[in-house]
Amino acid sequence: MNNTIKYTKEQYDRHVRKIEELEKQYADVKQALSTADRRLVDGWLRSSEVRDLSQQATHILRELTALRNKTIEIIDETEESSVVTIGHTYRLSVKYPNGEQRERAIKLVQQDPDMSNLSHITELSIKSPLGASIYGKEIGSVAEYKVAGQSGIGVVHILEEVKNPTNEPEEME
Repeated sequence: MNNTIKYTKEQYDRHVRKIEELEKQYADVKQALSTADRRLVDGWLRSSEVRDLSQQATHILRELTALRNKTIEIIDETEESSVVTIGHTYRLSVKYPNGEQRERAIKLVQQDPDMSNLSHITELSIKSPLGASIYGKEIGSVAEYKVAGQSGIGVVHILEEVKNPTNEPEEME
């Protein structure tokens, strides 16, 4: 599987800003942890507060490491309109492994989808079988996907990018 993330310049800039924010948070927590360690020795602080700071530092460091370890390809704006990328919405014709077929609008996301989103547009992670099968593909192309534990192969046709998605349900043919 290709682990390269395709970003526009704007998406890449947001990625870099997120890393910078996390680096600052990590430095702040490490400084607080250093101060807390000294106060703990002097008897001014409970050990649970030091433990909480340590857990926070570990969480930030894990997130930083994950962001830093991504292989990123920056695509230009002309390429963006023809290639399926993160953060954009697409209309798909999906034939599921069970034979059912329907059109659906999806927004491709990098992380876990927002399940509280009640709009007609489903968020789909690039880590899912369907999301992985369309990520980086040309609009108009057809891809196959397989869901672990299910028999059969699904087929998806990437119909178009939805330029101005709304939360209003649309009639799907």
